[in-house]
Amino acid sequence: MNPLALTCEYNKKIFESNLGISKFGNAGISHNGNLFIKPSGVDVCALIESEVSVLEIKSAKLLSGLSPSTDTPTYIEILKSFPSIGAIIHTHSKFATAWAQTCKPIPCIGTSHADYWSVNIPVTEKLKHAQVVDCYEKQTGLQIVNKIKDMKIHPLSCPGILVSSHGPFVWGKNIQEAYEHAILLEYVAEITYLSLKIKPNTELLSSELRNKHFNRKNGKESYYGQSDTS
Repeated sequence: MNPLALTCEYNKKIFESNLGISKFGNAGISHNGNLFIKPSGVDVCALIESEVSVLEIKSAKLLSGLSPSTDTPTYIEILKSFPSIGAIIHTHSKFATAWAQTCKPIPCIGTSHADYWSVNIPVTEKLKHAQVVDCYEKQTGLQIVNKIKDMKIHPLSCPGILVSSHGPFVWGKNIQEAYEHAILLEYVAEITYLSLKIKPNTELLSSELRNKHFNRKNGKESYYGQSDTS
């Protein structure tokens, strides 16, 4: 399926899955050095391929389509820094956004979390005044990039992050994987919130159990799913 069609499809899915309301949120795809992303302020239910914003990642030059999402500079910075990322989704899903607005990382207290994140789901540092007034969206992207680099972790081992006072950004090798991570981040954000309401002093998952669950689904040691014998 071509990236124009996928961009239309997955921007609609964000809202069909209640991951976004109004015009909050967007999905972007990296393909052959270009970013395909939702145009700014459009009704995604009526989005058509010719309207999709296509930009060169290296230069951020608009190649075709309508004026791009205001989050585009954030996506550009992430994609320039991490070529293994093939797609990014930004949502304002309820529970993940609540964690972001309180500037709290989501602690790994269960295996549902550990299946996809090898660490606590981090939150970025708050932007300083100068960062907000000067290239705000680019600075947001740099905050995400710097957080992942500071953690010394591969971005696909931490396929999503909370931007302080804002909301979640997730990614994957492709748009299907990024969408799955958006769904899972919201689920993990909700069940962690509920768990801590039931027992506020719930302990973190042991490193042994966390690593076991992450590694059995991810990387060279994985044994989850069906082997490709074709």
